Amino acid sequence: KNKKSKKLIEIMMELDPTDLGLYVRLTDNYVLLRQSDTCIDNVEPMMYEWAEKKIMKRDDKMDLSYIYLNVAVCYSKKQNFRKAEEINRQALEIYDSAHGHNNLGVSLAEQGRKIEAIREYKKAINIDPNYMGAKKNLNYLDK
Repeated sequence: KNKKSKKLIEIMMELDPTDLGLYVRLTDNYVLLRQSDTCIDNVEPMMYEWAEKKIMKRDDKMDLSYIYLNVAVCYSKKQNFRKAEEINRQALEIYDSAHGHNNLGVSLAEQGRKIEAIREYKKAINIDPNYMGAKKNLNYLDK
């Protein structure tokens, strides 16, 4: 199902290559299909180009930030937590989100930086008090 979805998204992207929402869905599929190398090779160069264009609309900033977060997840899956941290920080510069702080916390925790990770999980919960992922991660580290 995800492979068919990925193919459909790729066709739609040919029709409108400026729709960042399609790239969000594509990177979601890369993560789900465990295609980290493909995600990094195909999407990372484009995301930097989009960021240079200084996208101003709020929705575009959210989408671009989410693309960065998915690329960071791909680096995490390859055990490159420093690069994941770098990209997570860039995502947060574009758009501050609970998801971004949680992901940054994960990349910090994986590097053994527990205090910094806890701080990021708390920021995520402050933004979204119902964000269960950050709560679980905080509880795990706060033991």
